Amino acid sequence: MSSYYFATTRNNLARSGRTLTPENVIALGMFFPDLNATNFVTVIEKVPTAALVHSRDSTQIDFTGKPRVEQFFFRFVDEGRGWKVDGFASIHAPKYQDDRSLAPFKLPANPGPDFHIDGRIRPAPAPINVAR
Repeated sequence: MSSYYFATTRNNLARSGRTLTPENVIALGMFFPDLNATNFVTVIEKVPTAALVHSRDSTQIDFTGKPRVEQFFFRFVDEGRGWKVDGFASIHAPKYQDDRSLAPFKLPANPGPDFHIDGRIRPAPAPINVAR
C-alpha cells in the first residue's frame, strides 16, 4: 500500500470514528477481487506510476443482449522501495467488438484519480483529527 493510499484510508477511518486496527486493515482486502478468477489484460506504465488491468466475465448484458466484462484497474506507484498499490477501480465494459473479437481495454472518458498513469506520485493527504 502506498503512503497516499494508506493516508487516505487512515483519514477515511478517522472521519468515520474508527481506528486503523488489524481487523480494519484485513477488511480492506474484501474490496479487492480474487485475481485467480480473472484474466490478465495489460500493463500501463509511465514510471513511477503503473497499472495492471485484469478482467472477468460479468453477469451484466447491454441493451442488445451482448455480454459485458468487469475490468479491474490496479494503480501502482514506485516510492523508491518498490511498487505499492495506490488505487483500485473497477468498470463494466463490452466483452466483444462488432466483429466478435474481444474488446480492448479503454480508459473511461472522464477518468478519476485512480486511473491516472501520469508519472506523478500524489502527496499523501494531511492527517485528519476528528474531535469526539
